[in-house]
Amino acid sequence: MLDLDQRVLSDSPLNAEPSPAALVAHFLTPPAATFHRNHGPWLDLAPDYALDVSSDVPGLDTDPAHSSFTCAQLARFPKHSLVTVLACAGNRRQKMSLEKETEGLQWGKSALSNSHFAGALLRDVLAQAGIKLDDLDKDGKADKLHVHFESRQTCEEDSYYGASLPLRMALDPERPVLLAYEMNRAPLTKAHGAPLRIVVPGIIGARSVKWLERIIIRDKESDCFYQQRDYKILPPDATPATKEEHLKRLPALHEFPLNCEICDPVEDAVVERSSSSSPTVRVKGYSVGSKGVPIASVHVALVPLPVPHHDSPYAAATPELADCEVHQVRLHAATLPSEAWVEAELDDGPDASAGEEKEKKKQWGWTLFSAAVPLAALPADAREAALVAYATDANGERQELQTHWNLRGVAEASWSVVKIKFAHEE
Repeated sequence: MLDLDQRVLSDSPLNAEPSPAALVAHFLTPPAATFHRNHGPWLDLAPDYALDVSSDVPGLDTDPAHSSFTCAQLARFPKHSLVTVLACAGNRRQKMSLEKETEGLQWGKSALSNSHFAGALLRDVLAQAGIKLDDLDKDGKADKLHVHFESRQTCEEDSYYGASLPLRMALDPERPVLLAYEMNRAPLTKAHGAPLRIVVPGIIGARSVKWLERIIIRDKESDCFYQQRDYKILPPDATPATKEEHLKRLPALHEFPLNCEICDPVEDAVVERSSSSSPTVRVKGYSVGSKGVPIASVHVALVPLPVPHHDSPYAAATPELADCEVHQVRLHAATLPSEAWVEAELDDGPDASAGEEKEKKKQWGWTLFSAAVPLAALPADAREAALVAYATDANGERQELQTHWNLRGVAEASWSVVKIKFAHEE
C-alpha cells in the first residue's frame, strides 16, 4: 500500500484526497497529491495482457485480425497527449452535506487532479477494429450505440467495474478520448490503472475505467451498478427509501459542471490582520470549465459575518437551505456591487494559448487562480468573514450560485465559500 500524506476516507478499497493547499501547489498534479478513488482492490494484470475489442450489435462486426491489442501494439499507434482534469462526481460533497446530509464518502474539495496523459486515441484503435463514426453515421446507427469499457475488478456493489459512453461522444473528434499508458510523462502506475486506462476529458472520473480489459460496442448503456444505480443526479425530494425508483429513469451523469473552489486559505484558517494601510488576504484555488470551454475569469469577494437573512428561492425544494449559513453567504454575495469583487489572476499552465485564441480552443485541464483580496473594508473589530468565489467561462456562462441538493451529493458546483477568522495585532 502507498505511504500517503492524504486524508484517507477508506482503507479498503483505498479512497483518499490530498490537502487543498497541496492540490493547487502545482499546475500538473504530482503523484503524491493525486487523489485515489476505488470501488474495489487494484488489479494485477498478466504480463501478456491484451485489450479485447468486440461488438455485440447484430450486423456490426469487428475485424477479427484487429480485435485484440497488446501494450506494444497500442504503443505503435500515433501517440497523442492532453492535459485534463479527472474528477470524482462526489467532489465537494462535504460542502453539500452542510446543507443537508448526503450519502457516500464525504469528499472535500480535492477529489480531482490535473494530469498530462498520453496514449492512443480510442477512435484510432476502434477504426482499425472496423468501428468508424463516419460509416455508422451513413448507416444511421451512430446515435443508437454505446461504447462499453470494462475491467474484471471485483467491486463493492458489482462483480466487475464498467462504464459506457454514447458512441458519438466517445468518438467525437473534438474530445480526445485516450487509451492512456502514460501519466505526467511517466508510465502509468498500478494505483492509477496500469497498464491501460481510458481517459475521457470533461466527463466524470467514473467513466475513465482503470485496468481496462475490454471494449464492447452495444446498443444499450452499461448494466454495471455504477452506470445504472449510482452517479446520477437525484431530485431534491429523493430519499433513501425512494431513490431506486428515481435511479431507474434518470440519465447517467457524464459532463461535469463549470466549477471553482478556494483551496487556500483553508476553512476556519486564522488570518493575521496587520496594521498596514492596505492589508490583504492571499487566495488560491482551481477552476474547471464544462464541455472543454475555457475559463475566462474568476472573481473573489470578502463577506463580513454574519450576513443578513435572505429569502431563498431554493428553500421550497430543500427547506434546510433557508437557515444554512453557507447558502445564506452565497445569497448575500450575489447582492454585492461589482466593485466588491476582485478579479483573480489566472494560470492555464506553461502551454497556455494566447488570450485571443482562448475562446476557440477546447481546454480540458483546470485553470488555477490567485488573488489578493483587500481587508480594509472590514470593520476593525471583525472576528470572522467568508471568502466567496465564482468562475465565468469564455462563453459568458457563470458558475451556478447554488447547486440543487441531491441525496448522492454529486455534481456540487455552487459558488465556493470558505470561512476565515482574524487574529488582531495587540
